[in-house]
Amino acid sequence: MNNLNRSSNHKKPISLTLRMIVFVAVTISLCLFTINVVVLNVVEHHFKEQDADELTVMNQSIFQHLHKLSASKVNQGAMLSQAVSGHHGVYFQVRNALGDIIYSSPELNLSNSLSNSLSTSLSTILSNSVSNPLSDAGSNKSLNNSPIVELDALQLWESNGHTFRGAVTPYAIGSDSFIIITAIDMEFHKTFLQSFRRSLALVMVLAGIATLLAVWFGVFQGLAPLRRLSHKVKSIEADQLDFRLDIKSVPKELTGLVLAFNQMINGLEKSFKQLSH
Repeated sequence: MNNLNRSSNHKKPISLTLRMIVFVAVTISLCLFTINVVVLNVVEHHFKEQDADELTVMNQSIFQHLHKLSASKVNQGAMLSQAVSGHHGVYFQVRNALGDIIYSSPELNLSNSLSNSLSTSLSTILSNSVSNPLSDAGSNKSLNNSPIVELDALQLWESNGHTFRGAVTPYAIGSDSFIIITAIDMEFHKTFLQSFRRSLALVMVLAGIATLLAVWFGVFQGLAPLRRLSHKVKSIEADQLDFRLDIKSVPKELTGLVLAFNQMINGLEKSFKQLSH
């Protein structure tokens, strides 16, 4: 009686199909999540590289105009306003060694962003290091008059509801020192990434569902020999103890089960014959 109670309390094992689908679902989810993270990181890194190249081109043009400005000393604002043309959503600001603004794009407001860095003399920044005006922490680099913007020099900040990615580049022409702040409006990048994330998530979900359906169908087809074998066993009557399953008609994974069944039915047949005589 106790054995019957214990047997009735045992939960029915999970079906093979469900086990395989759950295992595949977990594996596919992890793989798709990893792919999603990697793809997004690659796209964002590509945007950073594009922005760094764009800022480098801006620096090169500004450097050239600063040389002209240094030679002429006239029409500073008008000359620098032509330094960057034909580019959408890009801004720059040029300051001298005293921190005075020589030129600033009308749409670029850095008053709040630069307040922390300007507590230190800009002349010291230009001669010894590059201060980071876009965050609270500074990043020291040597003054090498190079227009190239490295990826680790890029900074993000917000102003007037817009997000910018930019860099600070020191430059010296003879005894004149300048600090050049170049920036790119990130609104296009943000809009694209938001749309791309949604599209990528939708593709991943659909791919996951399609994969699980394919797995379910594959498991269903894979278990077909077992269902046929079960049907044959159920059809055996008491007067058919001479029935044997054909080992050649089942996949090798079921060979052991067929052999065990044949041995069992063979034993039953011998025992029945002994009782009959």
